[in-house]
Amino acid sequence: MNCADLARAVSESPLVGWHCTSDRGFLRLDTPFRYPDGGIIELFVEERDGRFVVSDFGEAYRFLETNGIDPERSATRRQLIEMALRLGAAANVEGALEIAVADQQRVFPAALQLAQVITRVGDLVLLAKGAVGSTFSDTLEEFLKSSLVGVEVQRGQAIHGRAAVHRVDIVARTMRGVSAIEGLSAITTTGANAQTAYTIQKFADIAALGADAPTRFAVLDNTGEVWTEPLRRQLEQFSVVVDWEHRDELIQALGTDRR
Repeated sequence: MNCADLARAVSESPLVGWHCTSDRGFLRLDTPFRYPDGGIIELFVEERDGRFVVSDFGEAYRFLETNGIDPERSATRRQLIEMALRLGAAANVEGALEIAVADQQRVFPAALQLAQVITRVGDLVLLAKGAVGSTFSDTLEEFLKSSLVGVEVQRGQAIHGRAAVHRVDIVARTMRGVSAIEGLSAITTTGANAQTAYTIQKFADIAALGADAPTRFAVLDNTGEVWTEPLRRQLEQFSVVVDWEHRDELIQALGTDRR
């Protein structure tokens, strides 16, 4: 397998920023996804025992350890990692996070899944350092629950896409059907870019289900000047974009009565 074999899948991806190089018997993939510090998530593809293995070669665990976090020390941390692996159909092989596939055509979807897993694992740095407390998503959930009548609002639910299962911030079930809602908040352009790429990856896969796909909303915490027009246009390809200051528009779009 070589980079040319991945070229078509990469070109059809709605996410920009993929780059493939050949390196010492394996392929190196720079992805559009980022660690919390803005570092690029790199993946590696090699043929092993007749299968194609997409791996991070232990980079996610090294990222945690570099930030003073032992991935295995805390039972809660282990459970969070195991959950991320299970949702992404990935495995921890002696500290390397991997997905193995038999078909060459499944390599790029596996890379998308693994990048999502690594994003979740990397976020443990924020949890360990107390950077995640009362979040924008918490505020969004509270607003929806206090504003909507006859709507089931659930946090952190899994939604099936065409290639993977995605955990979204909030799922709202109304008479119109199911809606997947992501709350995006960032204080830097790097953070906004990373969250946009992460959200598009999920929403693009969900949208690929076609007419049966849940409606998708991206709610932006626009208190900061980081959500540029190019980012908004990217999100608008796969979701309805709502600014927090115009959050009543979300209630109207969900088609429900307000309390």
